[in-house]
Amino acid sequence: MAPQRLSTLSTALVLVLGAVSPSAWADAWQINPTLTLRQSYDDNFRLTERKDKVWGTNLIASVKLSRLTEDLDINGLVRLDFVKYSGDTDNISDKNNQLFSFNIDKKYALDRLQLRTLLRRDTLLRSVQLYFDPGEVEIEPGIGVNSAVVPRNVRRSRTIIRPSWDHQITERLNGGLEYRYEGVTYDNIGQGEQLLDYRTHTVYARSQYALSERHQLVGSLATSKFDPDQTPTSYNVALRLGIHGQLSETQNYGLEIGPRYSRVGRDGQSDDTDLGASALAFVELKQEVTRYRAQYEHRLRPSSNGKVLETDELILNAYHSLSPRIRLSMRTRMYATGALGTSSGGTVKNYIQAAPTLTYVIDPDWRVQLSYRFTTIERNNQSREYSNAGFISLNYSAKSFLDWF
Repeated sequence: MAPQRLSTLSTALVLVLGAVSPSAWADAWQINPTLTLRQSYDDNFRLTERKDKVWGTNLIASVKLSRLTEDLDINGLVRLDFVKYSGDTDNISDKNNQLFSFNIDKKYALDRLQLRTLLRRDTLLRSVQLYFDPGEVEIEPGIGVNSAVVPRNVRRSRTIIRPSWDHQITERLNGGLEYRYEGVTYDNIGQGEQLLDYRTHTVYARSQYALSERHQLVGSLATSKFDPDQTPTSYNVALRLGIHGQLSETQNYGLEIGPRYSRVGRDGQSDDTDLGASALAFVELKQEVTRYRAQYEHRLRPSSNGKVLETDELILNAYHSLSPRIRLSMRTRMYATGALGTSSGGTVKNYIQAAPTLTYVIDPDWRVQLSYRFTTIERNNQSREYSNAGFISLNYSAKSFLDWF
């Protein structure tokens, strides 16, 4: 990790942890170790016309440490993914993946301080996941639009840091500020592979007004800076207004829409300007037996080639417990992208991935999973490529409490 990135993360951690009373660290913590052995087969690992068939063996180990009280939520996660490939593996070297996450949420009488950090070290061909449990229907944070950009597993490192502050202004009105930093770097880039390190800085101002116990008006203003290496900087401002609420005790919804203004830098020429829209819509259900979240978003995202991409994205995550031992889940993601600016050729991509998983619970600590993953991609209006992958996993997970703090 670069010294500057480590210094930024350390400073954010110190500021938030300094606001936490020392007594908060004195109670018992919960520790969740997990271990997964997974065998996979993919009939088009690179998603190219070569259709390389690859076998993979993964050993995935993780430890989650957490503590939850009425006014404090702290959790951290370390995940290590060791992988071995065989088959058509030209330019697919074994790459071990790592993930680190640390979150803290401190509540006061009228204020709330939060810090979200996420560090991923994986490859462009395969991403290491934060939500590994198929029963988790939340949207994976930090997912990008750079999947299968090049037919090699180029090493990628991603850092996300998100401190935020919220304040209860009146009984019905609250507001908040949030800063989001994302940094992406690539290693071992091959000749002709147009991959650029980049950084994004985004500042959000948000507010929420309670219309009733179940429905709230929401508004947000976001300004962001996209700073890729060797390419001019781009800027974006987006305003969203909408409504969030509860359809029932277990079902939530949200709708936001508003205008967007962008200024896209160009080498040696005047900047391009673009007016567009920014939108978000979601519905989610959270019950013990059934959970799902469906979300559509129209927004700008940074890309690995230094361009700003206008993206339409649809995500559907679902989970259902068929019996105490048998569980079924589905994770689906679809997106279409196109670059902003007049010199945006060669950046259009359509991507679909669907992954159903069947889980059999042997006992509270052990389970077996069978998964299938379908992926298709169309790059630059060329022929569409398809991939079919199968997985079988043996998972161990345990919970225990620590009283040595």
